[in-house]
Order: sequence, then structure tokens, then C-alpha cells
Amino acid sequence: MDALNIALETIGIAAIFYATVTHRVLGHELVWGMTSLVVASSILVHGLTATPLTKLYGHSADEDQHRSESSSAFADR
Repeated sequence: MDALNIALETIGIAAIFYATVTHRVLGHELVWGMTSLVVASSILVHGLTATPLTKLYGHSADEDQHRSESSSAFADR
């Protein structure tokens, strides 16, 4: 797991914790519902976009590396 995933999971866990505390103290159902919706939406969006964006980034990094190798002063001629 990379640092970004750990940070996002920690934020989601903290959001659920604070929503639970707020719900217990204030008794507002809306806070719990909205927090659950935001966290679930975040999980869905990250899940759907993780693989395609990782592949796109990998292709971009490969192209950049190829360009830097071919434009090097020490490249075979």
C-alpha cells in the first residue's frame, strides 16, 4: 500500500469517527447520512479510477523515460 492510500483510508476512518461522535452528542441523523455518502462515494470513485489512471501514468512515465534516453548526449548514433 502506498502512502496516499493509507492517508485516504485514515481520513475516511476519521470522518466516520467524528460523524459517530457528532451523531451521538447532537442526535442529528443528517450528519451520519452525509458522511456515509461522502465516504462511500470516495471509495467508489477511487476504486473505479485507480487502475486506469495508474496505467495512464505508467505509459506517460515510460514515454518520458524513452525520450530522455534518446535525447541523451551519450545516446548511440
